[in-house]
Amino acid sequence: MIINRSFKDFKFRHRSKKNQIIYTSKKVKNDEEVLNLINNFLEEKNSFIFESVEKGKIKGRYTIFGKNPDKIWEFNNQSSYLIKN
Repeated sequence: MIINRSFKDFKFRHRSKKNQIIYTSKKVKNDEEVLNLINNFLEEKNSFIFESVEKGKIKGRYTIFGKNPDKIWEFNNQSSYLIKN
């Protein structure tokens, strides 16, 4: 698995208290691996998943996983609330 930054670079940025995004890319033949990951990930409180399917000549899909966010937005009818975690 190839990750977008080296461990040395990650450690340097982490010690500097800089926010960073770590990601990797993986091609899958069927959705079973993704569905299994989604089902297990959502068991934790305040975990979230954003999914998308792109249409067009080149079809692709991306999934974003997150947990323990700093801020949570709640939308209820015509109102929205910011909840700090």
